[in-house]
Amino acid sequence: MEIIREILVRFRAPGAVALAALATLLPAIASGQEATISGVVTEAGSGAPIENALVVAARNRFDLYTTTTDASGAYQLTVPMNGLGEVQIVLEAAGSDHAPARFGGEPEVLCYFSCGGGDGHFTLEPGDELVDHDIELVLGGRIAGSVTAADTSDGLEGAGVRVYSSTEGLEFSPLYFGTLTDADGHWELPLALPAGDYHLIAEAFSSGNYVARAWDNLDCQRGVCPILGTDTVAVTVGEVTSGIDFTLRPGASISGSLLPADDLRIVRVVDGSGLILETNILWPGQPEWSLDQLGGGSYYLELGPPAGSGPLVRQLHNGLPCPFAGCDRASGPPLSVPQGGSLTGVDITLSEGGQLQGELIDAATGQPPEFDMSTNPGVTTMNIISADGTVVGGGPIEIVGDQVIIPPTAAVPPGEYYVRTYMSWFGEGIGYNASRTDLATLPGYADAAFPDVACAGQGCDLGAAQTVSFAAGEITSVTILIERGSNISGTLLDDDSSEPIGGANIKLIDAAGQRLAVTRTNAEGEFFFGAFPAGSYFLRTSMSSRSGPGANPRQLPYFDRIHGSNEDCSELLCDPADATPLVLDGTTDIEDIEFRVTEGPVIRGRIFDQFTGAPINRGQVALYNDAGTLVGRYALDFFTGAYQTTALAPGTYSIEPLVSPAYFAVPGSVGPANAAGPQRSAGSMTVVVGKDDVEANVSVVDQAIDRIFRSRFMGSY
Repeated sequence: MEIIREILVRFRAPGAVALAALATLLPAIASGQEATISGVVTEAGSGAPIENALVVAARNRFDLYTTTTDASGAYQLTVPMNGLGEVQIVLEAAGSDHAPARFGGEPEVLCYFSCGGGDGHFTLEPGDELVDHDIELVLGGRIAGSVTAADTSDGLEGAGVRVYSSTEGLEFSPLYFGTLTDADGHWELPLALPAGDYHLIAEAFSSGNYVARAWDNLDCQRGVCPILGTDTVAVTVGEVTSGIDFTLRPGASISGSLLPADDLRIVRVVDGSGLILETNILWPGQPEWSLDQLGGGSYYLELGPPAGSGPLVRQLHNGLPCPFAGCDRASGPPLSVPQGGSLTGVDITLSEGGQLQGELIDAATGQPPEFDMSTNPGVTTMNIISADGTVVGGGPIEIVGDQVIIPPTAAVPPGEYYVRTYMSWFGEGIGYNASRTDLATLPGYADAAFPDVACAGQGCDLGAAQTVSFAAGEITSVTILIERGSNISGTLLDDDSSEPIGGANIKLIDAAGQRLAVTRTNAEGEFFFGAFPAGSYFLRTSMSSRSGPGANPRQLPYFDRIHGSNEDCSELLCDPADATPLVLDGTTDIEDIEFRVTEGPVIRGRIFDQFTGAPINRGQVALYNDAGTLVGRYALDFFTGAYQTTALAPGTYSIEPLVSPAYFAVPGSVGPANAAGPQRSAGSMTVVVGKDDVEANVSVVDQAIDRIFRSRFMGSY
């Protein structure tokens, strides 16, 4: 059971993550079926055996089976089969002085045990006795330092240090590459790393209420921050990089109760920008909860049942409903907690709402829709919409046998709502998958609003649709009739090189330029989406955008292009009046559309907290031209915390940070920021774009911190 303790304490996997880890481990521990792998671990070049090297067979990030080598470098590893006929694993090894390596391949991204993808996977079956699985290791380096408390200057015993790659921000296995501090607060990574740069985070874990910190001196609440935006530590072959010392400041805490306590519930803390920091599970009979190790400032709480379970409405602390994963958690008034302070008495009683279930039927046949399971992911998501078009809830659309059903959704507050099949959170319809052009739930079918209104993605005539009544404690059943439509496909190329551009967003828009649907190009630059009902539409690229609020933005330094025009344009400045409409008849597909786009200068940067200097994790910037026209809104990358605009024509622009009601931009402008280098402003920024890219960082103020500052200091002036 030691590995379970390490997952819960050292990895500190919260809530559902810990449960998922245990779910994979416990059957394996109990199972009598097994396979064995044996071989020798040696040093590359010299061939010398490596004693006490760690050898790991990994099915996934949690399912790890280990052994160590003897004095001759030999090992034999037993892998429980967990009752399965076969499993896919990777075999990796590392030592205290030797960097990790993989048998038969390399990870796609520098990350080990098991996080890097790539090749080298092989199949194990019960009874297998695989031999000669030899691994060669090269010398690496380690990192060492200390973790101390800012309020006492004492070393923190039992604090943890975790390691992340500098390319993709992936975490090396915290069970084996991470470490805990000793009684004096000292630490040293137990396994060597390949030479290179790495990100580090130190967390208090069970050593007290202190705020986690990323190297160098950046608060990283609950160990969550845009890791690629933090500093790195260099690892040198044959050396221990020492002096990597973290000082953790006292944390803030929030506590309260959540009723009724009859069933399983969650309490999720979200920072002022909307970044999820922690999810706690409350078991039946457990009304009280508490969250600590917070940095202080503004927070939102999401409280209620797990998604889709029961009639209670999941909500924010301020009473706004938040019934499904696609809700905007950073909405309405936030909670305020001073740095190092506490907020108690956040007591919430959940109310009952109504749920929805139903089925999708082919309008032409009166039978379930036809589909091909070979290209079917089996599930997509639908939206529940209020009268003003706001998405207030949703749930999955699933394939069960030959039926296409909507299982009972999460509860929403009682009332009248519209129901549509399009899912706005990731920007996907029933007929296509925005991120995988080779997968679709119901290819060839257009989205629809209840009961039978065909939609072009999220473009639905709600005036022709009917509302559905949601009553407290009841499940309403609906049948949505869907019909076939026209698909659109084509290719996106770099105009100068004619090379395909992968990972770019293509949008279907209406005559006003409003987005209806979005898809993404594959590695070959190909895009596909649909189906759409008969009508006139416009098509344009969106080279720096996201497919929906839940998707990470794609940031490519190209001008946009609208179909039918040969002129460069930028996001919302692309005018459908300059383009050729796509006229769909609802039956015939339009194929072989070719977009050619050119590179150009962009504005990129981050949003910073004016008081702490820390980068904001979630949000976007609004960009305006010198006429005051909105060019576009550009979201922060989840991993780097950076924004990037589409390519821009030369001129003067202004940038306004948009985060949440918890933050405001300080009025004012600091003038041009161009070739002279990045400048940080307090609020909006004026930027002059010429031929070169521009870096422009803007700042916001956490209203909670601002109020505390004013109350403590402004009275003396």
